[in-house]
Amino acid sequence: MATTLLIVVMVWLARLPVQIDYTDLILERSYLEDRGGVETIETVQSKSFKPFDAPVFLGNDQGPVWLRMVIAPAEQADWALWIQPNYTALAEVWAPGPDGSWTYTQAGTSLAFDQRAVNTLTPAVPLMVSSAEPMVVYARVTTPTTPVYVRVISMANSMKFDSLLMTLGGIFCGMGFFVAVGSLIVYAATRDSLWLWDTIYNFSGITVLGLQLGLFQRFFDPGSAGVFNHLIPLSNVLHAVVSILLFYRIYSLFTNPRFVLWGYLIVPLLAPGLVWLIFNGQADTALTLNNLGTLFITSLGLFNSFLAKHPDRLLLYTFRAAHVVLMAFVVYWILPIALQIPLPNFSSLFPNVTLSYFTMFILLFVLGRNTQLRMQEATRLELQKRQAEVELELTKQRHEESNSFYGMLLHEVKNPLATIRMAVSNLENSLRGVDPASQARLSKVQNAVDDVDELLRRGVEVDMLEQGALIVRKEDLDVVKLVIRTCKAHAMGWRVQVHSGAAIQASADAHLLTLMVGNLIDNALKYSPDKSTVDVSIQSDGKCWTLEVRNMVGHAGLPDEHKIFNKYYRSSLAAYRSGMGLGLYWVHGVAHQMGGSIAYQQSDQEVIFKLCLPL
Repeated sequence: MATTLLIVVMVWLARLPVQIDYTDLILERSYLEDRGGVETIETVQSKSFKPFDAPVFLGNDQGPVWLRMVIAPAEQADWALWIQPNYTALAEVWAPGPDGSWTYTQAGTSLAFDQRAVNTLTPAVPLMVSSAEPMVVYARVTTPTTPVYVRVISMANSMKFDSLLMTLGGIFCGMGFFVAVGSLIVYAATRDSLWLWDTIYNFSGITVLGLQLGLFQRFFDPGSAGVFNHLIPLSNVLHAVVSILLFYRIYSLFTNPRFVLWGYLIVPLLAPGLVWLIFNGQADTALTLNNLGTLFITSLGLFNSFLAKHPDRLLLYTFRAAHVVLMAFVVYWILPIALQIPLPNFSSLFPNVTLSYFTMFILLFVLGRNTQLRMQEATRLELQKRQAEVELELTKQRHEESNSFYGMLLHEVKNPLATIRMAVSNLENSLRGVDPASQARLSKVQNAVDDVDELLRRGVEVDMLEQGALIVRKEDLDVVKLVIRTCKAHAMGWRVQVHSGAAIQASADAHLLTLMVGNLIDNALKYSPDKSTVDVSIQSDGKCWTLEVRNMVGHAGLPDEHKIFNKYYRSSLAAYRSGMGLGLYWVHGVAHQMGGSIAYQQSDQEVIFKLCLPL
């Protein structure tokens, strides 16, 4: 609500110079284009002029235009002829003198401010008006800017209007400076380059406003002549470039086709050429191209705003609505200038403060909303981070408790298991050859004890792997010998056939490699048909060595190829064998930690695992 009220107040202030209606003595206005600059005060009096009542839009052309004014008589002699807008380069005025000859006076930004006949922001010359009959005054205006308009008002009103312009100019420049400094502070706090661009945009806008109103010439360099004829068009071009680059940068906040944004680079790419034109006496051409570029970019922006997407609807719809308003402003403001369309647009005689400050507040909203969303996202991520840290700490605590539990369980269970194993062994020795049935039952008890011991050992190994406590200690070894030794050490090693060639030297952790090979061999022996052969082959390609374990499909069937290395995975038909589904999961994790991999290959008759490790 406060922002809306501020915008309304700013618009009202910007409209004040347009709405003020002073007594104007001009009865008739007419103009004559003199593109070649060949006419003189003597020849022009016989020419036919075109009448006009509103500002004349003749395009950006440095060719002179002659104005003919019929001025009503007045008792008061103290009047001023105003040539608008304030940034008119040169106006030469011929007014009839008391003796009937022409009096010649100049005004405009081509003159030093302290040399002007009337020290006002708007170029003006004093005019002695006849009290008896209407008089005709001629003016030749030479300026690269457009439009052109003239008034004859009293000197007192002229000074009042000048004070109003200075007051409004100060308010608008102060507001722009305040916003620019605020944007700079936000940039310093957030390091978001958008706010830096906004700062540059606001300072360039202040510069354009100060130059176009004449504030800079009056207060900063009143003795210079002609300098501001270059600075005014130059500031317009540079401000357009800054505006376009800022909007190009803003579009990075939205999802849109990137090719559409290429059009935004046209004016910035042309900018060096436009600057060259200005400093080589072709400011009119530079301003024409700049105005057409601004019209094109605004139209492109309106089109692109409806292609843009953003998750925040408030930001998206505000951005689209702003482009619609900007397009309406530009059409009303630039179209008559660029295409020389006659419109009663008296606002064009003054800097377009309404458009500039509407854009400024829209940019503040867009950037502020974007910063708000970024802060909300940063807060959300920070909360997630803290939650993740808490969960990680709890997980570590659970892992420590789990590790402690596994250690305690292993310690507490191993002693009873050892006692049971010893008791079973004694019973087997005492009953050997006496009671075969009892011997068979004792053998099953012994196998069950071994299974429990193996489950506990694997649980501890997996826990160490997941906690990152597993340390790989590499050494040079012959992997062929290690594999053969591991296979022979297995209780059912007689079922394993190893196929290998020459010795293969590799850098590996002997202990972990023994456990990995043992897991693969044990898995193959468990789930293959009884008395079937498990084939193990070893080969090297010079960079890595591969261990391949093959077994026939047993009662458990083929495993799920997508879940085979998942923790706790066991086939639904594998319940007849003891296990927790940790062996292959552990081998997969250790293989990756050692810089290798393990893969499962499925065929109709065989289950094949390939372990590949670097040499």
